[in-house]
Amino acid sequence: MNILISIQAFDELPYVDHIKILSKDNNISNIYIVSSAMHELEKDIKIKYESIDKVIMVYLNNIMFNKLSGVKFVLPSEFIEKQEYMFSDVWSSYRWLPISLRYDNDTITFSTKFYYDIYNFFEIFFSSNHISSVILLNEEHSSLDSIMIRTAKKYNVKNILVSKIVGSSAEIGNFYAIYNSITEEYILLNSYLKKSSKENLSLEHDFSAHSEEYKMTFSKKIRFLFSRVKLELNKEKKKSAILLSIFLKTYNLVKTSFMLKRNYRYIKMLRKFYSKISVSNINIEKPYIYYCLHFDPEAATLPVDNSYFNQLLNIRIILSALPDGWSLYIKEHPDQLNEKKHRNILINQLHSIDNFRSKNFYKYIAGLKDTFLVGMENDHKKLIKNAKFVVSNTGTVFRESNYMKKQCMTFSKHTFYKNLEHVNYINDVESCKKIIETKQDCTIIRPDVNDLYKNYTYTVKAKDNMSSKLLKLIVDNKLYLDLVQ
Repeated sequence: MNILISIQAFDELPYVDHIKILSKDNNISNIYIVSSAMHELEKDIKIKYESIDKVIMVYLNNIMFNKLSGVKFVLPSEFIEKQEYMFSDVWSSYRWLPISLRYDNDTITFSTKFYYDIYNFFEIFFSSNHISSVILLNEEHSSLDSIMIRTAKKYNVKNILVSKIVGSSAEIGNFYAIYNSITEEYILLNSYLKKSSKENLSLEHDFSAHSEEYKMTFSKKIRFLFSRVKLELNKEKKKSAILLSIFLKTYNLVKTSFMLKRNYRYIKMLRKFYSKISVSNINIEKPYIYYCLHFDPEAATLPVDNSYFNQLLNIRIILSALPDGWSLYIKEHPDQLNEKKHRNILINQLHSIDNFRSKNFYKYIAGLKDTFLVGMENDHKKLIKNAKFVVSNTGTVFRESNYMKKQCMTFSKHTFYKNLEHVNYINDVESCKKIIETKQDCTIIRPDVNDLYKNYTYTVKAKDNMSSKLLKLIVDNKLYLDLVQ
């Protein structure tokens, strides 16, 4: 059998040791490795992986370098003319462009061409290599990942494992689950883990704290740049080429810094506008549905939820199913307009944040009948406690709602929290109406979110090698053989 491993970050060195163990499995003929992150691999990393027996590196160059246009195009007309995932995939590709390059490329034609090039690449790859198992060691962050999974299904790959981060806490670490895209189910991990017990995920845990390693100041970026320059100087290159490389990298760094500051000011402006247009005093005694806006852009919704990552579409569906006399309360995600977080841990999102919220986004919501844009000062827990239903795509709001024994609705087909008995999947007006009619008087018998985490998740401390720990779990327990044998 042949295995494809998609790795987002190649700087986690324990990967090499785990793949060496994997290469000794007599069931495996070839191990293909592709980078799902949009960057080119350093030469020393390529050599390290290619030295492992059975390993073949798949050089998928990214949208920034535009090198896929040289690959022979094989997609037929029936494929091109009907694509249900294009909308979310195109935006997913575009959001991963660094801000310094994003404004140099038009959204529609450039990202759409990239979308077809990636499909074409994986069409050729899977039709040629007889892959039995795919391991994606991160969420579906972009159309690179989503297209890979969909093409693998087309070519009857029997086992597709996707790691998903489903919760984080400063006291505990990050909680990871493994999702099988073939069975469309999360894998019960407690039977594989020696220690299955987890700390109680009470409402008091701080899910907002993050590791210091995510913070990278401008001065650190400069030092990092010159560390890379030293490596360039050690290679045999013409002096003029080295100087040009230094100039271009420095220029790009400075340009990026200024453009990110512009987006930072944009977030501050939106926060003030939201405060002005939202309602401070909300009546929680009348019947209402509480819709918690999901953070955008984020891998958990884009591209995973396809069209339903568009939250204005979701709001339209709920309003069309809303019973007479009910209201819809909508509150922004606490991190969406938090400019302090966007300066450090959310710096990646700051690159494209201006494409996912606007004044008109909030104006549209505030102008809808029976709909109220809730001010950030309103108590989140009280809004959950008194709501008839809590709605979002995914996220810890479902964990909080579970403790308060509240019925929920989700637009996400693959959310981890859909395993909870009170989280109901909806995708149109009729399914929404049905849940409201049949579930509004139901209460949850017992909170089972802790059982869910104990059975389905693996805890990794914030500063550990996260993805490599998951690869170790997969390799040690031979999960890559689950549906193959």
